[in-house]
Amino acid sequence: MTDMPACLAKGNIHVEVTEHPADRYWTFQRTETALFTALAGLLAAASFWRIRGWLTWRAS
Repeated sequence: MTDMPACLAKGNIHVEVTEHPADRYWTFQRTETALFTALAGLLAAASFWRIRGWLTWRAS
């Protein structure tokens, strides 16, 4: 692992690391949680709608 910078330099690869301020941590957490919860809800609703439609089609 100590020769990693030399290896990256040979390939002309540059690594840039940026960090967000610590006070924005919980803002990002809430935003990400809301996004994934909404996506999960939409996928669950679509699944139930699709299964319900399939079951009513099979029953008729």
